[in-house]
Amino acid sequence: MTIYGEWFAETGIRVFAVPDQSIIERIQKYCTDPTVTVDCYCTDLTVTTDCINGLELDSVITSGCSAELCDTVTGNVSVQEMGVYIVVVLNPDGQYSTFSSLLRGAAADGKLGDTTENWFLDSAHGLLLARQRHDSVVGRDEAGNAFIYTIGGDDGTEVYSAVEYFTSDIFGELSKARFARPLNTARTALAAVSVQEPGGRVYVYAIGGSDSTTFGDANILGTVERARVLSQSSAPTDLTAVASGPGSLEPGMWTYRVSAVLENEGEALPTSIKSVRLSAVGGVDLEWTAPEGETVIEYRIYRNDAANEGVNREHLIAIVNAPTTVYHDSGATPIVEYFPEVVNGTTSTGGSLDDGTWHYAVTMVTVNGEVTCTNDTVVVTSGGTNNNTVTLTWNPQEDALYYNVYRSPSVDDTNLVLIAEKIIGTTYIDDGSSPPIILAGPENLTGETQSFINGALGVGSWIYQVSAMTERGESLPSDQLMINITGTSGDNAVTITWDEVPEAMYYRIYRSDTTTSPDVIHMVKDNVTATVFTDRGLEAGIEPPADGYLQPPPGYVNYLTPGTLGKWEVLSEELVTGRYGHAAAAVTTSEGITYIYVNGGGSYSGTTLATTEVTAVLEGGGLEDWRETASMTFGHAYHGFAKAAKKQNAILNLPYATYFYSVCGMEVASGNVEITVEISVLIEPPENMALTLASVTGGTLTGTYYYRIAAVVPGIEGGPNTVVGQANVEQSIFVNGGNNAVDITWDKLSEATGYRIYRSSTSGTETLLVEVGDVDIYTDDGTDSPDGTTYPAEDGELIAWINENAKASFQRFGHRSLTGNGFLYVIDGMDDLGNLNTITNKSGGTDLEPYGGIDNNWTIPNNLSSNDGRAFFSHVYVNSYVYIFGGLTNTGDILSSVEQVPF
Repeated sequence: MTIYGEWFAETGIRVFAVPDQSIIERIQKYCTDPTVTVDCYCTDLTVTTDCINGLELDSVITSGCSAELCDTVTGNVSVQEMGVYIVVVLNPDGQYSTFSSLLRGAAADGKLGDTTENWFLDSAHGLLLARQRHDSVVGRDEAGNAFIYTIGGDDGTEVYSAVEYFTSDIFGELSKARFARPLNTARTALAAVSVQEPGGRVYVYAIGGSDSTTFGDANILGTVERARVLSQSSAPTDLTAVASGPGSLEPGMWTYRVSAVLENEGEALPTSIKSVRLSAVGGVDLEWTAPEGETVIEYRIYRNDAANEGVNREHLIAIVNAPTTVYHDSGATPIVEYFPEVVNGTTSTGGSLDDGTWHYAVTMVTVNGEVTCTNDTVVVTSGGTNNNTVTLTWNPQEDALYYNVYRSPSVDDTNLVLIAEKIIGTTYIDDGSSPPIILAGPENLTGETQSFINGALGVGSWIYQVSAMTERGESLPSDQLMINITGTSGDNAVTITWDEVPEAMYYRIYRSDTTTSPDVIHMVKDNVTATVFTDRGLEAGIEPPADGYLQPPPGYVNYLTPGTLGKWEVLSEELVTGRYGHAAAAVTTSEGITYIYVNGGGSYSGTTLATTEVTAVLEGGGLEDWRETASMTFGHAYHGFAKAAKKQNAILNLPYATYFYSVCGMEVASGNVEITVEISVLIEPPENMALTLASVTGGTLTGTYYYRIAAVVPGIEGGPNTVVGQANVEQSIFVNGGNNAVDITWDKLSEATGYRIYRSSTSGTETLLVEVGDVDIYTDDGTDSPDGTTYPAEDGELIAWINENAKASFQRFGHRSLTGNGFLYVIDGMDDLGNLNTITNKSGGTDLEPYGGIDNNWTIPNNLSSNDGRAFFSHVYVNSYVYIFGGLTNTGDILSSVEQVPF
């Protein structure tokens, strides 16, 4: 195992490599008393240590030393030899800095581990909507941050247009899910890919599917939608804020952000925060620079609501039309842009609501967050004690992802509490059975005493509580924590820590007034954004919340957060054949061309498709026209479709080849499940082809000649003995009277047995000139003539699919497959049509052989962590982890949960 990390230290500084146990435990990795051997580029050390206490490199690190710690573990390492280390650089004066380093060393050379304990059910992070037959992809911004997008799908009856996204850090930790902009067309059983177009922007594509769960002829889609992964490159820059001019802003600190609304893509990300302090009542002048290379329609100005309110509380205050890049804030009131107005509240008997007056409000959630309903809907019930139901309807809103419903906790109460959330549609029936949805307070509140200069806490027992502030209001407080301070008074302080609340914008700290009145709790600190606070004895303030009611948010539209998508655009390039239950993959070649492939699926006629389609991604995110390439022997629907890309499969030793695997799948007309594996391959052309004029005795060339070259490589077992790969981009040369030949050179490909050279005197019509052996030069003097054999018809063509019949041991559909380090994995799935109780609860795989073949020795080493199996889920591979989202269980439940495993 290796601790990856690079740092520079001054002479005389000691370095510690400390395992961060909290992170290791969070991702279910443990280590127990290993013996650690450490080699540093600057020093050679051997140390035996306890994993928990850390590893001290007790020697001088030379100034400017770039150190890589090679960590050989020979002790007992439970579950997976993988974890997170924090490198602590300690100065002689006691000051220190820390560097996070990821310790990578997955079992079995990058395969999924061989125990049954690797899959981890992430109960803290799940989808906002339970769904099946959706798809998930990973998109990265220009800084390399990874975002996971879960797109479309259905809940058995409702087809979704909703898109959710997560962030994923290098330790495998997911963020809470957020909604991105929805699709234009709700679609299920779709396929999705994420690619970087030639200009560097990253786009997500949603391809095909059905707009109904019945999959009738009229519902099969051939359309493609595209949305951009928004990044800071689309935000304005150089924002300045200067106290100036008239206004009504109070003295104190004000914070600002500015975002741009882009043509076709909607609002983009905002600038970084800019603060300005006012010493007296007045205004603020703002100025910024337009984002480079973007077509801006308008700019949106955000500011906090009150002086000293803190960051991450900015709300929309103004909209400025482009190209203007200045704004004077004289104290603008935050804008409420739109809200769902409740148009009807009817009553009926039945249910459990009492007689009396009930207050309701409906909010909607957009990509910018939750927006309040400003009309308080009053409904009077009179059906008898505990015998009333209220039906609410409201006007639909174009940008709504879903709606939340609030109601007073009892009759004649004007407070509001959340009773229902994530409602799709514009109707809600309240029969009184839904308990209030109350956000619990922070958990695991702990603390310790410490000496602190000017600390003012006295000797005795102090009581602490912490609450979380969310967009809807304040959570319940945490459990109480008692801290005892002993010794003498003076210079005393208490440091408390707690678990993060995902919904929290910031935290409030409460403490007892005195040690003699421990039951009197008041707030001592607001706007704490971390999960740690040191209390030196400040005065107390307001009391903590008692009821925990979550009020609707203040009604302002917040700016977007990193990772969200631009608006989805329906492209004019449709699939040749509409399909559902298909799969997709993207490949970027060494020449910088990205191809998108879709494979199999169900068709209009109710049969299963065997065709594969391909398109190329253009600059700006557009697509070439879709066209069919090699077809499979058997059609597969709801099948695993994986690629063994050149960069991921060093074990194949074929850096120029990308292999595709279509694994098992259903024949939709009969319901039969094929257990075949079919394999195809994209063979890239040799790189660095060059044409040079030459003179050869007897040479006859004259004029302009066009050339292409393709490699001849060994075929997959069961297929042709050799296959011819993709020809490179056409090159031409003019041969004048002083020269009569052309030297053609190229970089040889490992494992290639020869090369085919194509030539023509007319661009785009090259045919086979000659086939040569394992060489890297050919001199064309006109002796050989083209024979009419063409190169593969178009770029991106796949070699014919090879049927590896009987090489799969899983009768399965509705599953997913993935490859890595020469290993093919199949994860879960359904055994037989309509027989849900036969869904397996496993993941298994087999080794890949040279030239993309597969081994017959399939194994099933990895049970999922949940009791139920899954089918129709989605998966991604990112940051050394495989994640699976949602899906259908063998009990018929549709899931929102997430499982993960190191890879």
